[in-house]
Amino acid sequence: MAAPMEEVDFKGTCTNRGNGNNPEAEVEHSCKEMIDRIADTDAHFRHQQRDEADLTHDEKAQIAKEIFHKNPSTFLSRFGKYLNEIDLDLFSHFKGDYEVDFHISTIRKHFSMKQNRTEVHNRRYEAMLNLMKEGSYFSEEVMKAREPLLYEQMIGQYLSEEEIEEKAQKEIDKSDLRFSRILLNFMDNKEETARWQHQKSIEEGQMEEEDESSEDNESELEEMSCQAGHACLIFVRLSGCSWKRRMGAVCHRKAANEG
Repeated sequence: MAAPMEEVDFKGTCTNRGNGNNPEAEVEHSCKEMIDRIADTDAHFRHQQRDEADLTHDEKAQIAKEIFHKNPSTFLSRFGKYLNEIDLDLFSHFKGDYEVDFHISTIRKHFSMKQNRTEVHNRRYEAMLNLMKEGSYFSEEVMKAREPLLYEQMIGQYLSEEEIEEKAQKEIDKSDLRFSRILLNFMDNKEETARWQHQKSIEEGQMEEEDESSEDNESELEEMSCQAGHACLIFVRLSGCSWKRRMGAVCHRKAANEG
C-alpha cells in the first residue's frame, strides 16, 4: 500500500480549476463546496461510541477536510460515491499516484454507467410519449389484444353484462361490413383467444411448480420430524429405562417434596 501523502492545502491542490481573476479563491471555494456537500450526506466519517452524540455538520466537514489533506486516496475511497464529476478536477494535482488514479478511474466508470442508464431511461420515456401521442398503443382495445389474460384478470372480470355488450358493439365497424373486413376481425379474435390460452397455460404451469415446491418443503419437514422422533426413541432405549419408569420416578420425587 502506498505511504500517506504529505499534507497539502486547498490552494496547492488543484491548479487546473482556477481560470478567473482569482484562481486560488475559486479553487478554495470549490473545495469547500465539495466538503460541505459531503458533510450533508450519510457517509461514514469516523467510528463513534454507542452513547456518543451524532456528529455535527461542522465536525463532519472538518473530518472530511483532514482526510482530504492527509490521504486523498482514502478520501476518494470513502467519499467517492458522493462526488460530482467536476469534483475530480480537484485531484489533478495527485495524478500519477496509483491509488488516486485507480479510485478516479473507478468513479469515472460509475459516472459513465450512470449517464448511460439515464440516456436509456430518457429514450424509453420519449418512446412512451410518442406512443401515447399516436393514441393506439395504450388504447384499451390494443392492450387487450396484446395481453388478453392480464386484461381479463384486471378489468374484464369486473365488467357487467351491459358493459361487455357495449364494448362488443363498439368493436364492430358498421361502416365497413365487407366480407374481407369480417374475416379479418374473425382472425384477430381467434388470434387473441389463442394468445389468451397460451398465457393461461404458462400461468398454470408456474402455479403447479410453486405447488410442487411447497409439497417438497412439507415433505422435507415431515422427514426431519420423523428423524427427530426416531432420535428421541433411540435415546430413551439407550438410557435403559422406559418412559413409565422415568415418569414414576419424577412423580415419586414430587410427592416426597410436597410431603
